[in-house]
Amino acid sequence: AFAPSTTSTTTTTTAERMCRMCNPNESYEPRETIFAWDRTMIYEAKILRVSNNNDNNDKGRSSSLSPKNKQYLVHYSGYKKSHDRWMTSTEMMKVNATSRRYYREIRGELSSTTTSWE
Repeated sequence: AFAPSTTSTTTTTTAERMCRMCNPNESYEPRETIFAWDRTMIYEAKILRVSNNNDNNDKGRSSSLSPKNKQYLVHYSGYKKSHDRWMTSTEMMKVNATSRRYYREIRGELSSTTTSWE
């Protein structure tokens, strides 16, 4: 089975390029269910902690920081804790009707010809 990677990079990832529906200005809260990219696949996940990008002492606090200054510790549903990783909002999206459809399409549960995401 294909599993999320445990490495993180600071350069633009394939996930960031693929996530056309991700909003870099979106903010997330601990325990929130999301869709998160890793490599070239999207996964259902949950936010475990929120941290200021520049201050690792702020882990666990969800303050009024700009979303661009936050990192999120994400747990991929159905995977071991060893796959948890820190990521930014450019690799995630809120769960709603549109994102659920996009998730199903990417995961191959819908025909890619039914919707255009461009």
